[in-house]
Amino acid sequence: MPNKEIDCEFQFHNVGQGLFYTGSIGDFRFIYDCGSLPMAWAHKAVSNYLDALTVDNEKVKPVINLLVLSHLDLDHVSGIDNLLCNTEIKIALIPYTSPLERLLLAVRHSSNLFGAFTGPYSLRREDGEKKPGANLPVKHPVLECLAM
Repeated sequence: MPNKEIDCEFQFHNVGQGLFYTGSIGDFRFIYDCGSLPMAWAHKAVSNYLDALTVDNEKVKPVINLLVLSHLDLDHVSGIDNLLCNTEIKIALIPYTSPLERLLLAVRHSSNLFGAFTGPYSLRREDGEKKPGANLPVKHPVLECLAM
């Protein structure tokens, strides 16, 4: 049986305090956390990563097969907005949030307290227009806030 080589690449991006880790195994791309303090470092790192994925000014958004958020601290999620606006995320794994955590997030980031408990969470603004990141197949108040 012939040996088949699979291209693999893994990178910790220099974002200061926070984490932005990317990898690919063959055509499968993943991201583990996407943030930094200061937030501008995360934005720059995500932009550089996306620039490296874009081939000859193609109009198709790069596909990220798996996005994993370890926890919802700002230094691990501050680059999500840039990522969601410029990629297609196939699967997102996010931490569980209890009803109390949802209330705290809603109070901090949203005018819709009732929606924080009743879900499903919409990635549409009140005027019906799609927010950045609305292609994400997960409805969650934190991601909704990040996509504003």
